[in-house]
Amino acid sequence: MTKIKKEKKKMPNHKGGSTENYFLDNQIINSLFFLFIIIAVGLLVRIFALMNLDTTIYANYLLWDEKIYHTWAKEISEGTFQSRSVYEFAPLQAYIMAIIYWIFSPNPFYARILSIIYGTLSCWIIYLIGKELANRKIAILSCIIACIYKPFIFYSIVPLKESLALLLFALMSYLLIKVISPDYSGQQNKNTMKPAILSGLGYSA
Repeated sequence: MTKIKKEKKKMPNHKGGSTENYFLDNQIINSLFFLFIIIAVGLLVRIFALMNLDTTIYANYLLWDEKIYHTWAKEISEGTFQSRSVYEFAPLQAYIMAIIYWIFSPNPFYARILSIIYGTLSCWIIYLIGKELANRKIAILSCIIACIYKPFIFYSIVPLKESLALLLFALMSYLLIKVISPDYSGQQNKNTMKPAILSGLGYSA
């Protein structure tokens, strides 16, 4: 009887935190395919949100800021834009939209697709940040939150600068973390300056 009691005491308890640790330590969590599935779900959620937007009046009707960026990008793509004063809005989004309009056509739908690409890439960058600051478990959780966070989804389907700004800010943060990390900053080579330069470009954009 005493031996049986001792064996029962040695048995691990799978309730509470141990069950959670078992799930998080699963090999599925540590696979690249699982990360791909999460980001793919984030992309599908944004596509579904855009499809739902097509059933409303806001699919073809542009609000004030959206109309400004659309008109601005259209004029740039047609070569009729002339800057007469300081930009009232961040210009990078307008110029990128102008390239898309020039390649395809001046249709806000293409700008919405571009924003979806921005939003999906942001989820991946957020995963990289979580992995750099903590570990893969935290990175996966951060990526899941970014994929299903409603404001991120909303700004991924509008022709505005917010989705691009989020992507550039996340990328700048990741590169800055890489620069100041002890493992990376201790390397004495020319590659050390690349993340610093790219993070500065992201901040200026």
